[in-house]
Amino acid sequence: MLVGYLTLVCVFPVYQSRLLYEEPPDILFQKCVSDIIKTYFNDYKELSIIDMNTDNEEILKIVNNAYVTILIRKPDCRSNIENEAYFVAAGSSNEFINDFPELVEEVFWKPHAKFLIMIKNLKKNHLTKIFNLLLKYHVINVLIMNESADPELYTYNPLENYKCGHQYDRIIEYGKYSMSKQNLFPDKFVTGLRNCTFKVAIPHWGPYAINPEKQSNTKHPGVEEAMLTEIGKLEDFKIQFIHTNDGEEFSTIKEDFTAVGPLYMLQSRRVDMIMGGMLLTHHRAKAFDYIWDHLAYTDEVSYQVKKSTAVAQWKNIYLEFDAIVWTVFICAFLVYFIIFVIFVRPKDKGLIVLKMVGYLFLAGNRLKGNFFTRYLFIHWVLFAYIINVYYVSNLVSLTTNPFENYQVCSEEDLTKYNMKPCVSRVMNNYLASVGINDSVPVNGVKGCELLLDSIKTVSESDDLFTIVIRSIYRYNKYKYFDKFGDEMIYTFKKPITKAVYAIYLYKGFPMLHKLHLQAMRMRENGLIDNYLNRLYWENRLYNDFKIKNQSNKVNINVPWQILLFGYILSGLVFCMEIIWKKILANRCCVLL
Repeated sequence: MLVGYLTLVCVFPVYQSRLLYEEPPDILFQKCVSDIIKTYFNDYKELSIIDMNTDNEEILKIVNNAYVTILIRKPDCRSNIENEAYFVAAGSSNEFINDFPELVEEVFWKPHAKFLIMIKNLKKNHLTKIFNLLLKYHVINVLIMNESADPELYTYNPLENYKCGHQYDRIIEYGKYSMSKQNLFPDKFVTGLRNCTFKVAIPHWGPYAINPEKQSNTKHPGVEEAMLTEIGKLEDFKIQFIHTNDGEEFSTIKEDFTAVGPLYMLQSRRVDMIMGGMLLTHHRAKAFDYIWDHLAYTDEVSYQVKKSTAVAQWKNIYLEFDAIVWTVFICAFLVYFIIFVIFVRPKDKGLIVLKMVGYLFLAGNRLKGNFFTRYLFIHWVLFAYIINVYYVSNLVSLTTNPFENYQVCSEEDLTKYNMKPCVSRVMNNYLASVGINDSVPVNGVKGCELLLDSIKTVSESDDLFTIVIRSIYRYNKYKYFDKFGDEMIYTFKKPITKAVYAIYLYKGFPMLHKLHLQAMRMRENGLIDNYLNRLYWENRLYNDFKIKNQSNKVNINVPWQILLFGYILSGLVFCMEIIWKKILANRCCVLL
């Protein structure tokens, strides 16, 4: 009995001292969360702390010892700083489920980041709803914990067993934090994109996406289709292409980053990607993930007008020489005529003028008079011959290279000649999205709603202009050739802006860096440029055969009116000469 008493007396103070220094549960929980932040979030410059529980005052104590910049805010408070990691604190599962969608709507929402979610009153049967919500917004690197002295840890992996981020098989339980010795944020992209099948929406928008049902002259897909198919072979995933009819519909982004137009299919999870000549804009880049390395700054947006036509054929009579040549020629004619009149003193001055004009047309005439008179006329004959040869050689050259009207070729010319806009709806929306459409008036012309229709309308009018994407026009330019195979459209050399194309994916698309890398490699290897040139050549070959009866002819602009007038006039003069000679012969016979 004495031994037991002594033992109790010795052991009790030890236990009493331990109880006196036992840390409270909230301190243990704070140390647990602080250790997780130090271990897994210390590499980030900033940690966004989202406080969904208004009466929770322990957050500052939790992150007080973490060597990371913190940004504490409510879920409805929009951040202007790019998020790198998230620490979300909520009072209950319902509170988290209700408030988390507000976090998704901010500008710098980043589902690829690490998420540490602390729910005070976490119930295990609510985990499925929470992970379904996280899966909806493509949050993968996530750790959920309850608020206890030794919290329970949960996560999930929608990429295991080749689920490709679309669904998950199980909720992974790490157990209590003190018993968990494994990596709480492991690499979940172990299987990559293997055996995945992605739905891709594409319009008919050559040369980037081609619907074979709408264009039967090619067996090759568009350049972005071909590129993504090759990337799928490299990364071992499959593509299911869905053809749409919205190639001329430009998607816009609202202030809450909700898409209006084809891109809404990404947000509604009807497809995984959208591509086919989709232009990259600032607002789109914030709302979606995208791949842009394959066609970065390879295209331009430019003005187009109708190509200048040949001048009226009767104008070729005086356009052979410019104003200076005509002035010098007339002065030479008058000076020579005055010299001839002064020195020769002819009786019939009109006859001299007619002879001088006749020599210009190489009309034959007998030189009469003394030596001095013939000497003066021979100089004029030589001069007239040189002028005639030069004039006729220019006239011949105009049959293959006719004079053209002035070509409108700058923005200043558009204002100077009062050109009216015929800009398609898709280009108007694009220019509005990049903030450079203030200088473009509103359309008031029929036939300008669609891009290709606006080009056709402009090709038929002298007072309209349009704005196009050069590559789209280049692919379809053979539709706007005349019967001789000449272009009817002139594109300004100075572009309005450069164009960047993108393949859009939902935010949080897995292994995005891999797709970026493969797209960049294909561009640097020249495969994309080579494929584009192949599509251009194939389309040109088809259209060359289609109009080969006209396109192979030489565009000879023969001035038939001038020739006909000349033939009739020369014929009348010839007949008058014959008749005049007969009249003179009859007079001589009468006199004899």
